[in-house]
Amino acid sequence: MASFEELEQFHARLLANGARIAGYSDRQCNVMFLDPDGNELEAFWEVPPDIAERAREPGGTPLPRLTR
Repeated sequence: MASFEELEQFHARLLANGARIAGYSDRQCNVMFLDPDGNELEAFWEVPPDIAERAREPGGTPLPRLTR
């Protein structure tokens, strides 16, 4: 996804349409879900390097997460 906001909007559409959520990663901004045939797919936002670096600093801003 081009932005975290786009990932949030996509996640909201998945939930609104009753998609089966397979999980989330603690290491990246993503959602894993099942398509109608049961195949697991993933949508994610690749965190820009500057934001990732700030998140790794002591007391840094944590990465955004989807509301589960």
